[in-house]
Amino acid sequence: MDIPFTLLAGEAYIKPERLVDNIIHLTTYRLFISTTKPTNSSIDCPIRSIDSIVEIDIKDEIYLYIHCKHIRSFRLKFFTKNQRRYWLRKLNDMIAVPKCLSDLFTIKFKLDIRKDEHSYHDHLNDELIRLQLDTHPWRLTDINQNYELCSSYPKYCVVPSTITNEEIIEAAKFRLYKQFPTIVWRHSNGAIIVRAGQPEVGWPFRRSKEDEKMIQAIINACNGTLTTNFIHGETSSSRLLILHAASRDAAIENCVKYYTDCDVKFMNLPDIHAISSNVRMLRAINVTQSEDSLLRLASTRWLYNLSALMNVAFLVVVNVDKDNRSVLVHCSNGQGRTSQIITLAEIMLDSHYRTISGFQILVEREWIQFEHKFGDHCGHNVDANGSNDCDLVFLQWLDCIYQLLMQNQAAFQFNEIFLRELAAHVFTGLYGTFLCNTDLERTTANSERKTSTTQLINPSFDERKQVLYPLCSISDLHFWSELYLCGAQSTPGLFEHASSEGHSSIINDFFSNYCDTCGERIEPDQPQKMHESQHWHATGECYYCYTCRIPLNNRGFFPHYGELFCSNKCASQRDDAFNKEKKTLTRQDDASTSKKMNKKIKFY
Repeated sequence: MDIPFTLLAGEAYIKPERLVDNIIHLTTYRLFISTTKPTNSSIDCPIRSIDSIVEIDIKDEIYLYIHCKHIRSFRLKFFTKNQRRYWLRKLNDMIAVPKCLSDLFTIKFKLDIRKDEHSYHDHLNDELIRLQLDTHPWRLTDINQNYELCSSYPKYCVVPSTITNEEIIEAAKFRLYKQFPTIVWRHSNGAIIVRAGQPEVGWPFRRSKEDEKMIQAIINACNGTLTTNFIHGETSSSRLLILHAASRDAAIENCVKYYTDCDVKFMNLPDIHAISSNVRMLRAINVTQSEDSLLRLASTRWLYNLSALMNVAFLVVVNVDKDNRSVLVHCSNGQGRTSQIITLAEIMLDSHYRTISGFQILVEREWIQFEHKFGDHCGHNVDANGSNDCDLVFLQWLDCIYQLLMQNQAAFQFNEIFLRELAAHVFTGLYGTFLCNTDLERTTANSERKTSTTQLINPSFDERKQVLYPLCSISDLHFWSELYLCGAQSTPGLFEHASSEGHSSIINDFFSNYCDTCGERIEPDQPQKMHESQHWHATGECYYCYTCRIPLNNRGFFPHYGELFCSNKCASQRDDAFNKEKKTLTRQDDASTSKKMNKKIKFY
């Protein structure tokens, strides 16, 4: 039997198997499903991206439902229960937590691509120079060079030049996981963004003079002084804004009273358990694919939580860019929320991070170097707990980037496909970038050298230097159907789908089979595009901007009242034309009504 795909370097073919409607091919890297009918329908599912496998019987039909870590699901239909039992056992063995990193396919994988001559560490100095964090009043400390002070921090951190290493050690004792305050970004106006663990305030009135001194040194450095003496700020721009991602905490609120020139705000963002609940509901929508599935989207609160997160990042941007005010961000449970907020704000503020190279540095610095536990929560790490809660934090963050991209497409060098590839490869285990929890583990495993880093070719863009101020309300956000729904067109080479004739065991029925533009039926072998409950033929004649008629097949779109546009500008032009036509019709109706009334009125 011919293999319907190209094997990667180091990928070994295990076996094929014929099912009721499909043929499945198993390798050391993937589960590939192709239909037995003469269509191009297929699913290319990396083994490490599978989250769970469930046995389900529907009348006399025997199924396995396969749930992927990035929410998508599909099902396989078997001839017998013995056949299903064999594949359930086989796949469960392959998706189990690895005994050691060398068991992962990524160690065997050597992709023949152009190697980047410079690693993240080589780019660090360039970033410090670009952000003007390489000179007074800042300095680069190597206090954590051996990861002995804080195992979840990188080797090198930026701190005020007036603070000694001994003072950093003492200040770290007062912070959760010893995550002392460190500067990660600087605006040209001098305002900075700081990240840290939340204060360890286990009992009332606990304080740390060293931590207070370090915070004051940050404030003074931003205000143009090089002293750690308390210099009271008279305006809000000279006061440090502390954003706590979680709900109000009386102990933290009381602790901040000891910090001169600081204000604290509690953002009340939902915790990871709420996000996990959102994902379970999204999976239910994805599996059933019933006609009211998208109507149930609002009940998942997925877009609500995206809106809340984007609004917090928006608050950081306004304070830093408009008010020249520095911001410190921390959360109650490690680094997840902190990384989300800071990186969203940095992408809005800094056009460099909207380029491929800048985005790569941002992910490496703020997510990987600052301990986002990809290894544990994607199931790649040895002795991982099997939970993939925290990887949902990264997935939610990518969805926020997608929202920014949809509103400001020309401002990004990468496109939606790039984000979708990144979302998939967080879980596939194909690249060493997302294998470990901390920079310490990654250095010990030497995964940066043993594996290839995710780098994709992307189209050019019109670089814009201005700060992005996105719309963050729920009504302005879009459901990322291309990523979450099996019926949506997806990333080539990862999850390619096309509906087969009748009911398929790969993909459930689509919501509709008629094109919203031409009104003609979309045949099973025809490619289609979908957004929410609408469908189009994937052709330039049907899938285009309703204002300028530019085909949207290879670019993002802006949905507005059931119509598609290539930009906000085109949507606004459509609104203007509609309002003008509406006024004309209203005047005509008024004139017609007036004539009828004049005929009925009799003067006495």
